Amino acid sequence: MLSFQPILSALLAHPGHSPANGFVAGLMHPLGGLDHLLAMVAVGLLAVRLRSTAPAALWVLPVAFVASLLAGGALALVVPSLPGIEFAIAGSVVLLGALLAVAWPIRLSMALPLVAIAGAVHGHAHIAELPAESGVAGYALGMSLMTAILHAAGIAAGLAAGRLPSWTAGRFPSGATVRVVGAGIAVVGIVLVLS
Repeated sequence: MLSFQPILSALLAHPGHSPANGFVAGLMHPLGGLDHLLAMVAVGLLAVRLRSTAPAALWVLPVAFVASLLAGGALALVVPSLPGIEFAIAGSVVLLGALLAVAWPIRLSMALPLVAIAGAVHGHAHIAELPAESGVAGYALGMSLMTAILHAAGIAAGLAAGRLPSWTAGRFPSGATVRVVGAGIAVVGIVLVLS
């Protein structure tokens, strides 16, 4: 145990220079804002909603969001400030919530580009808010991992909601439970847009 003390002391003396610091900061960043949290969970819920007509949606939407998140982050390294980015983030929350709330069927071909745009907007904001002491690679890895975890949480919640009794004739795809959650997400997004 004593042989590790100098190593631990060196790491603790310079926490800003630790390669793990960027990873941890990236891992925690999506949890720090309601807008990011709701959007990422909504993508998982939306993936479950679309699975009845497009089974690949369970993996296509989350992968598209994470890939676009990284592309938006790369853009932030070149163009660190985009006018209206916070408005676009809040708008993406409204959009994703609305996609969940509507009763009519949604096609994967319609949802995919919207999810990708939302991912790019969130990715830009995440990397633009990169702490100075964090490494970009570690931060991006942490951010991507937590995003995937939040998508998985949304998928799990959507699958669980599909097992709940519904106020309508069907279960999850046309069920009221997730539509109400989607409406709530959209309302929070509207509040964010107006604030």
